[in-house]
Amino acid sequence: MTVEALGGVLFYFTIFDDVLIFTCYNTIYTKDHQTMPRKNNTPKHTPHIFVNHEAAKRRFATKQQAQKAAKHQLLVNNIELFVYQSDVNRGWYLTRKSSTD
Repeated sequence: MTVEALGGVLFYFTIFDDVLIFTCYNTIYTKDHQTMPRKNNTPKHTPHIFVNHEAAKRRFATKQQAQKAAKHQLLVNNIELFVYQSDVNRGWYLTRKSSTD
């Protein structure tokens, strides 16, 4: 037995071995009114872009040149700078942070 209710919902009733089986189907997908699934608004993947933070810094070829520049800054501008070697390009740079920080 099939009964259609309001809103395009179909109800099926079946009796099988003295058991009432009730099934409900939503038939609202018609040409007049379609309720399609929501659009997938997942943001597109943006790959990781490597940023070279040492590009704007002054690179020294040797540790001695970097130490000489740090000593010059201490004498001229009274700024204590420390020398470190970059893991990216193996150049020598100056920083205000000591290696113990």
